[in-house]
Amino acid sequence: MPAMDFFRRVFKEPVVQFLCVGGVLFGAYVFFAEPEETPRETILISQARVQSLADFFQTLRNRAPTAEEMDGLIDDYVAEEVLYREAIKLGLDKDDLVVRRRMRQKLELMLVDMTRGVQSDEERLKDFFDANRDNYVSPERMSFRHVYLGQKPEASDAQDWGDLLRRLNEDRGADWTTLGASSLLPAQIERETAARINGTFGEGFASQLLESRPGEWVGPVMSSFGAHAVVVDARQSGQVPRFDDVRDQVLRDFKAAELETIQNEVVERLKKDYTISIERPSR
Repeated sequence: MPAMDFFRRVFKEPVVQFLCVGGVLFGAYVFFAEPEETPRETILISQARVQSLADFFQTLRNRAPTAEEMDGLIDDYVAEEVLYREAIKLGLDKDDLVVRRRMRQKLELMLVDMTRGVQSDEERLKDFFDANRDNYVSPERMSFRHVYLGQKPEASDAQDWGDLLRRLNEDRGADWTTLGASSLLPAQIERETAARINGTFGEGFASQLLESRPGEWVGPVMSSFGAHAVVVDARQSGQVPRFDDVRDQVLRDFKAAELETIQNEVVERLKKDYTISIERPSR
């Protein structure tokens, strides 16, 4: 047959015989050869890391770890490192909000170290204080007395609003502490800020006092507990303190402002290395 004659002639060629023998040998090698091992990663537990583990144990237990406990700490760290590396290989760090925030936090802590060398001489601090003077103004303070009339004061007897206020304003020597309903609220407040007053009487109480004239009983002034007749005895406006009195606070604020500036500059510089494309949802 012509086809058989063709194959006999082909297989008699030395080159074809060489290729066939080579293919058989290569197949045998692939089948019987030992598979090559993947290069193993190295996990180095340095002396510094071992000391760090021991120091952390000392902080928690208030004593040094035993040899057995130290072995356990190292084994636990190795397990953590192995699982961490495998998680990274699997991409488990991608699109994880907690991981993203933690890594951002760590980078920001590195930036904090950059501000430690920031010069904060007295002139710069004073300039910062002058530029932000309003931030250091002490809050306004008030002193006042009040007569609590209950949640729903009734216009009856001597405690009718008109009669009560007239009596309190005309008879300055009257014992105002005997009037009104019983209450656990302090009857007299001395030099407190609006925030503290609102914390005791309820939001908005202090702002009502700001509208009254010192020395005059007014009412009803409403609190979270009910109605009150109130007299403001004194009102001390906020004051700008001397620089020396708030220097420590100014220094903290100055460093915080410098840190924010450095962070913004670093972020803007790094953003230049990226092409940022924002796909906003259609409305």
